Amino acid sequence: MNATCQSIAFALRDLRQEKKASLDVVAQLCEIDKSTLSKYERGVMNPKLDTLEKWANALGRTVTVNLHQALVETSSA
Repeated sequence: MNATCQSIAFALRDLRQEKKASLDVVAQLCEIDKSTLSKYERGVMNPKLDTLEKWANALGRTVTVNLHQALVETSSA
């Protein structure tokens, strides 16, 4: 999984748990399957950017990614 997407997914998982929101409710708000959301949260699958945006919005947040920094980190690896 892409490190940037993975860190966002893990942060969204932690936020969901902090808000005591169930996988069912958040998955329904994101219009994705509960098992798919679970895979994103565990780092098994890589969510698309639009999915991350829906997920964050469902939890009352937005996603901001510094693409320049991500590109620099990728090219350094």
